[in-house]
Amino acid sequence: MILSSLDLRNVDLDYYDFTDKHMANTILNPFKLNSKNFTNANMFQVNFVSSTQNATISWDYLLK
Repeated sequence: MILSSLDLRNVDLDYYDFTDKHMANTILNPFKLNSKNFTNANMFQVNFVSSTQNATISWDYLLK
């Protein structure tokens, strides 16, 4: 599955499994990713942005 150009900061991801997912140009809230499985997740230009703060952690490429 490909997640591309999505803003997922306010999406409930409690039961979502990121295993083997490809994400490109996606925005995630790092404070809503507790105990997530990112095995073999291909992440390209994924921004981790808090919905309550302006701080951004940007990773151009991460392969787990």
